[in-house]
Amino acid sequence: MDLALVDIFMPNMDGLEVIPLLHKIRPACKIIAMSGGAWEWDYLDTAKQLGANDMLKKPFSLQELLDAVSSQLN
Repeated sequence: MDLALVDIFMPNMDGLEVIPLLHKIRPACKIIAMSGGAWEWDYLDTAKQLGANDMLKKPFSLQELLDAVSSQLN
């Protein structure tokens, strides 16, 4: 796996739990965190501190998603 798109708010395990786990089991995997919650920038800042390579605030356009993915895979 080269890239993971991780939502901050997910059932069973939130994105802030997934990011460190991904780094442990797939250290080279790039992570793009996304959120549309009321306090999204606080959560996205935390995601960045935990190792997310990029962040997207919902709603985002298809072009923004493609740009973020492209920048991480190049």
